[in-house]
Amino acid sequence: MTPLLKLLLPVALVAAGVLGAGWMMKTAPQVAAQERTAFRPLVEVRVVPPLPRAATIRTQGEVRPERRIALVAEVAARVVWTADDLHEGTFFAAGDPLLRLDPTDYRLALARADAGVSQAAARLALASAESDLARRDWEELGQGEAPPLALRQPQLDQANADHEAALAARQQAQRDLDRCEIRAPFACRMVRKQADLGQFLGAGSVVAMLDSTAAVEVLLPLSLQDMQLLGLGLGAQEGGQPVQFHGTSARGEARWSGYILGTLAGVDPTSRMAHVLARVEDPYHLAAAADGAALVPGMFIHAVMEGLRFDEIYSLPRSALREGDVVLLVDEEDRLHQQAVDVLQRTADEVLIRGGLQGRVRICLTPLATVVEGMHVRLLATTESGQ
Repeated sequence: MTPLLKLLLPVALVAAGVLGAGWMMKTAPQVAAQERTAFRPLVEVRVVPPLPRAATIRTQGEVRPERRIALVAEVAARVVWTADDLHEGTFFAAGDPLLRLDPTDYRLALARADAGVSQAAARLALASAESDLARRDWEELGQGEAPPLALRQPQLDQANADHEAALAARQQAQRDLDRCEIRAPFACRMVRKQADLGQFLGAGSVVAMLDSTAAVEVLLPLSLQDMQLLGLGLGAQEGGQPVQFHGTSARGEARWSGYILGTLAGVDPTSRMAHVLARVEDPYHLAAAADGAALVPGMFIHAVMEGLRFDEIYSLPRSALREGDVVLLVDEEDRLHQQAVDVLQRTADEVLIRGGLQGRVRICLTPLATVVEGMHVRLLATTESGQ
């Protein structure tokens, strides 16, 4: 290739490229200009009116016996008899005999005490007669007021004291004999049996653990806000508010009714929760004719209580509340507005709003990543509260 050709070839290629680009720009199709429109997110809206409503407080707790005692032997002896149904889980009425101890030694002690009473009574009668005789002798002498020693008053006082001591010893012997029969102190259910036939029991030995069947208690943890909604103060012993319980029993889902006894003083330092004590009467349905599920200690149950009633409350889904206790309102022109509200109660599904809203409001339920005050939205659906 000649030097001239080497020089002209690149120039020709550049010129061809320029001409080609100009032709393509000249013959390219024209795109019509479009007007830019603002983005309008699609949201779900709910119309919420203010309604009268009572706050509902939900919590849960473990059932415990109202009374649980360790029944002990008050005298030492060997067990010679037990009730046929003396085993764990059995129900007993108040006064039912549970077991008997060998009464032989205590019958002998009572016989000795009876003899002691008879002897003391004889000594008292003798001392009294001697005192009367000394008084008559002194009166016959006519020497004025007789001194106590001359009337044998100290001997009479000693005999009277000995007689009182003998009576007390007999009463103690009779009580020890009576204690050889151990009875149920109240209507109860046996939780644990710790004595059996032939076993020697010392005074103070545990015979059984007993639970009262008259009622059970449930200790319910509550936040301080829930305590306010119930109208209860810390350490207050007023109560009486009804409580509805539900849980799983051996028969499936079951329900029970109870009431609040009062509150416990103080707040748990770990959970920052207060505690309310509730009571359920006749948990085994022993007194009532109804054949319901038994509520036994150790069960974990849910509790529902009705708190204070308010004239105007807004009930919103939990998802409608944004961070900082703010909700999104949609006005008649479908524009979004942020509104701070006063939250009365929060549950897993809803929030109750007491302040910050007026009249019927339209609440945006759709979560939005970015919110600009006054931005337009498109309505996906509009529902009335309660639908």
